[in-house]
Amino acid sequence: MPIQSRNRTLARPRSRARSLVASVATASVLFVALFLPYPQSCAAEQNPQVRVTTSMGEFVIELLPDRAPLTVAWFVFMANSVNLLDNMDGSAAGVSAIAAGFVYAIAAGSPADAGAAAQAAVLAGAALGFLVHNFPPASMFMGDAGSLVLGFALAGLSARLPQSES
Repeated sequence: MPIQSRNRTLARPRSRARSLVASVATASVLFVALFLPYPQSCAAEQNPQVRVTTSMGEFVIELLPDRAPLTVAWFVFMANSVNLLDNMDGSAAGVSAIAAGFVYAIAAGSPADAGAAAQAAVLAGAALGFLVHNFPPASMFMGDAGSLVLGFALAGLSARLPQSES
């Protein structure tokens, strides 16, 4: 039921539980969309892979069904944590810029991760550029669309970082 205001009708705010369910469903659908089109390669290889070529180079996404719940949970956690940080001026953009800077520092150490380092630098630069307008007193706000995308990008970048074999 909508909430009535003086001259307009406002939409009822979504509950946190419904928002969390929607986030988990979206992340699950994205994982399934990547996993299901490749059933032959999944059966033939030990670790099936999808190669994605961009203007910044080629990177590989390993499709590991045993890690799917953890990956979905990580993307949902990161997106929602940046969204929750967006309640204070400069908080989400500042923390995201610092996190992207750390991802850059880790990825820049390996020549194989040059694409991830470049993407982390772009993300840090975008967050710092937004921070200029979002520093207290804020003249511009990120909102759900910006903070969820920023969290999703940080989750994707951190998932691409090299993993130790031990």
